[in-house]
Amino acid sequence: MTMTNHQLLALLKDNLGLPLTPELAADICLAADHLATLVPAEDIQQIEPARHGGLVFSVERIEGITDEIEPLHRAHWAETEEYRHELPFNPDYDTFIRYERAGRYVLFTLRSEMRLLGNCALYLDKSAHTQTLIATEDTLYLLPEARKGRVANCFVAYVENAMRLLGVSEINISVKTVNKAERFFRLLGYRHVENGLTKILEVEKCSAKLPEPGPLTGQAAMRNAALVREMAGVARDQRASEKNRAPLVARWSRMPADSTPPNARKEGPEKRRRMSRVVLMARWSRTSGH
Repeated sequence: MTMTNHQLLALLKDNLGLPLTPELAADICLAADHLATLVPAEDIQQIEPARHGGLVFSVERIEGITDEIEPLHRAHWAETEEYRHELPFNPDYDTFIRYERAGRYVLFTLRSEMRLLGNCALYLDKSAHTQTLIATEDTLYLLPEARKGRVANCFVAYVENAMRLLGVSEINISVKTVNKAERFFRLLGYRHVENGLTKILEVEKCSAKLPEPGPLTGQAAMRNAALVREMAGVARDQRASEKNRAPLVARWSRMPADSTPPNARKEGPEKRRRMSRVVLMARWSRTSGH
């Protein structure tokens, strides 16, 4: 969905016609990287923490806990992302922070005595199809020690209530096949509406030269030969048709305006000219096979 960068437009408008100084160039670069705010920070700040036994659910800013949350992300990667372990684990926290500042990324945490035991992060966007706010899960992970009783159920319910407060009408969650997360979310009212597939492209194969195609054999060779014969026949028929049409085209181009067929001499001049061309067109059509 296209987003207008009002900050950049305002900066360019204010400095229209002025010399480009190093300071202005730096301001333009910063403004160009600016994401338009989707959900105001004050709206997100209205989400109050909640307690569940000795646990605390709350909204936190990833900008302030990057070092603390990295081990949790690494544990999540090790447990559920085995299918892509050949790729490097290298989270881009600057991008998370950029989206967070624009009200497009919300991080929920689960703590016990200040110790971080789990998190759920959602991207927020406005649907181009419904023009309503949608939330897409980026990560949802609890350490094994936090997976007791109804902790996970209550944590997800807390996240859902927060999304309602922000005006979100739809939550999209992806689940891995290595655990029972799908069954868990079905029990919470989530529906199975699509299947996702992933293929990891091996770098060495991507950069390698494509192999030369081998000779066709068997049925493939027979189909190829038949196609070649058919194309040759079409070309031959087209050449013959053009050869037969050539004299008629030449005669038509040389025909005087008052030339008429014998059975049209009693008609008016304009009608006779039309009939002459109709006769030639009929002959042309027969020779061209139409």
